[in-house]
Formats: sequence, structure tokens, C-alpha cells
Amino acid sequence: MRILHVINDLRRSSGGAPKAVLELCQAFSRLGVETALFYGSCAAPEENVSHLANDGTQVFRAPLISLPGLGILRSTDSLKQAVAWADIVVLHGIYQGVVLSAARLCRRSNKPYFVMPHCSITKSVRERKRLRNSIIDVAYHRRYLEAASGLIFTNSAEERLSEKPDSPSTIVPLGVHASDYAIAPDAADQVRRRYEIPPHHSILLFLGRVTWKKGVTVLLDAFPRAQLPSPSTLILAGPIDREMRPAMQSAIQMRNPDRRVLYVGTADRAMRDQLYSAADASVLPSFAENYGYAAVESLLYGTPLIVSRGVAIWERLASAGAAFICEPNARELQLMIEEWGGRRRNLSQRHGLREVAIQEFGWEAQEPALSRAINRLHELGGVLPTASATQ
Repeated sequence: MRILHVINDLRRSSGGAPKAVLELCQAFSRLGVETALFYGSCAAPEENVSHLANDGTQVFRAPLISLPGLGILRSTDSLKQAVAWADIVVLHGIYQGVVLSAARLCRRSNKPYFVMPHCSITKSVRERKRLRNSIIDVAYHRRYLEAASGLIFTNSAEERLSEKPDSPSTIVPLGVHASDYAIAPDAADQVRRRYEIPPHHSILLFLGRVTWKKGVTVLLDAFPRAQLPSPSTLILAGPIDREMRPAMQSAIQMRNPDRRVLYVGTADRAMRDQLYSAADASVLPSFAENYGYAAVESLLYGTPLIVSRGVAIWERLASAGAAFICEPNARELQLMIEEWGGRRRNLSQRHGLREVAIQEFGWEAQEPALSRAINRLHELGGVLPTASATQ
């Protein structure tokens, strides 16, 4: 059985979808499914895909013209080759030209395809630009979604919060490898020296795309108002959306020595290790998050976590006692930051949090559900599964 994953591009600035696709390719291969990945080569770092061949994943790519919100293929020959290779196609996202092109090819060749929207059809996301989304739906997205063999969600919370057509759906879980996340020794001293953070300041970290959907505007409003027992510095790391730059600049220029805001750019893996290891807590106040890699990563570093109910895994985090939970609004986030600040010295940082992350979100724990999901894709696509995928 051959399953092809299609995504517009693999740049970190595209959010969590590229990481999810790479993780799923590896997970499918480990379960005996012949797996391939097609992506538009729009400045995607080659190290993102170089390891996939070793795991048995075939990689297709094609030149891509990058336009705001779209990706237009210069040539569809490689995409045709990839679609012809597959028995089932999984399309990641709904707004990019590459996945729309793949959907057209699937319809013409009567090839079953599934859409994994990665939170892009949740009510909170669509409500923000309702008129634009309605026009796009009429133009082509409604047909794109309704012609699919089904939709794929990462958990039941994302499915429940989505505005989806009356079509079948299945849950394909995501996971993490704990070995990819290492607590950096002496990270606190290095981070404080690099960014000139006083030793008496606590460090609150946001790591992810600096964008509206991630609740960054809410965070920049709540943080200066929080009444904390000691001075604090908020570090934001990640690619920044153009529309967020004015708010970020205003927050950085805030003249309050007890509430500093720093933007440190996009974090590579080594920098990520250092920032999480140095932080006293991390915060993810998203309006909509179909999974929440940043939340799971925080736990893997043993870093206390403040997370909103917009993050789909918040109920699992709450049931495990692994996070401070709030609504994605400035007042509730302020109160939760204050609660964390009041309890900070009583929190045993790193104790138990990493174990919670491994037990709840490690790939070994997800593989039985993933095997069932693959069989469900075969069933909905009208394709017989291989013996290895049914085990």
C-alpha cells in the first residue's frame, strides 16, 4: 500500500504542519506503509528531508513560485508522477496551490485523497476573515473538501471545532520522539548573558510563529499587566508575520524595567534547546491549535506550561496536571500568569513533566491508534490494506 503526503512547502515559517508531515512520513514507514512526500521546493531546507530516505520514505519535489498565501508549481510533471505512484493521497492544508493541483489530478484519475486541514477550518480561524473564506469556498475550496474521500484531524477536539462538510473523517494522531529534545546544560547562564537578562528576572518563553492565531496579541496585552512577585522578561522566538511587527515593536519599546519583552528571531534546534531549558515557564495562548507542538516540547524540557483552551490537547494536559489552563483572552491569561508567578518557587521544574509528555504524546504510545487510523484510510479510500499495516 502506497500513501503520498503532499504539502506546499517545508519552511519553518509555515508553522507546525511541516513538522507534522515529516513526523507522519516516518511513523507511516515504521508501520510498514510505503510512504512518499511531495513538496514544492520553495526555499525548503534540505536537512528537513535528508533523513526521510533512510526511513524508507520516497521524496518528490518541484520548483515553486512563492506568492503570498499560495504556492504555484512551475511544472506539474513531478506532481503527476507522485500522484500516479500512490494508492492514497493525503493533502496537508487547504489554501495552497500545490495541494489544490494535487486534488485536481486525483479527481481526474479517480484517485482517493484525504484532506488534513491543520486547524485551517476551525471556527475561530474562519470567523476572522469570514467574507474572504466564503468567497474562496464558493470558488474552489468547497469542491476540494467535498470531493475528498474524507478529512483527517489530529484529535477529536480539532474535529469538534471545525466547520467541515458532511463527509467521513478519521483521527490520525501525532507524536514526538523524546530523544529529539535535550535539556541544555548551563542554558540559563548562557541565555541571560546573550540577551542581558538580569539574574533576578524570571523568564517566560513563547516559541512559535509570531502571529494572531497563536494569541501573541493577547500575550503582549496580558504580560505587562500581570502582577508578579519579581521582575520578569518575556522572550518571543519564531518567524514573525508582517501584521504583528507594529505590536511587537511597541512591546519591545515599553519602558518598564520589571516587564521586559525581547524578540530573538527564529530559533534553530540548538537555540530551542537553550531557550526551553533556561525558561521558568513557557506560554501558548493560541486561538486555534490542532495539536500544539510547542506545548509538548515545553513538557519534554520539563518547563512549566501556560496554555489556552484554543490548543486542542489542553484537556489531556489538564487531566495530567501538566499545565496552567486559561481562555485565550488577555484578562484570563493575565490571571494565569499571576497564578504561575505566585507558585513559581514551589514548582519543581522538570520533575515529572518530561515523563508526562512521553507517556501522553510519545510515538510509542500513539502507534496503536495510528495503525487503526491507517486501516480507516484504506477503508474510506476503497483500498485493501497490506498485512503489515493491519498489525
